[in-house]
Amino acid sequence: VDKEADQKLADSRFAELALKRYNKNKNNKVKYALIEAIADAVMFEASGLYRHVNFYAKAKNGPKKNDGKVLVFAELHQIGYRPNAMALTCFRLLDENNQLYQDKGHCYACSDRIKHPDGSCYKAGHFASICYYHNN
Repeated sequence: VDKEADQKLADSRFAELALKRYNKNKNNKVKYALIEAIADAVMFEASGLYRHVNFYAKAKNGPKKNDGKVLVFAELHQIGYRPNAMALTCFRLLDENNQLYQDKGHCYACSDRIKHPDGSCYKAGHFASICYYHNN
């Protein structure tokens, strides 16, 4: 079993799922396409399973259609027993001014592979305890 290939597959799966949930929302006028999945992390909270994921996306329409790729942070929350039964709880475009590598003040679950926005916009990873979370 190739652990690295399995991880890349999981990264892509959850990036695609986050984009699908985001693009499905009629309030989001600009739709995005996946360019490259980067990393994801899983965490268990009292309210259930969450995933934080980073990926590069590109606008498919709107004023940013001709811009290059943008780094995205997304948080998904498991809401059922099916593998894709996940709600999108946070979706943020990150640029160099609003990304934190390991958001020590807010996300204790992710390694430094996951870049985060300010901790007030996502729900999971805020519990500070040694050995509480599992990093991939």
